[in-house]
Amino acid sequence: MTPKPAYEALLKLIKGKWWTRTEARVSRQGRAQFHGFYGEYTVGAMEHGHEIVGAFTFNAKTPQPMEVRLNSPRDGTQTGASGFDRNHHDPMRGNCG
Repeated sequence: MTPKPAYEALLKLIKGKWWTRTEARVSRQGRAQFHGFYGEYTVGAMEHGHEIVGAFTFNAKTPQPMEVRLNSPRDGTQTGASGFDRNHHDPMRGNCG
């Protein structure tokens, strides 16, 4: 069975336009900014050659700025925190930054 054009169009929107994938530099103060939609996010970074990860939910009630704690997936130790700033929030698009 071949996917219908509506399926292909929706998949393109979800995985292309609406799927937030970005890279950001963290400032010396531990802050980063991003543009994204409301939803659940996973954050990953490298610190001294080790991956650290965190997760957060972004919605209309998200505090400004928000703090995300990053942990080592190997042993669960907390190694840092990053602040995500959404001061220029657009509630229709969920833009941050």
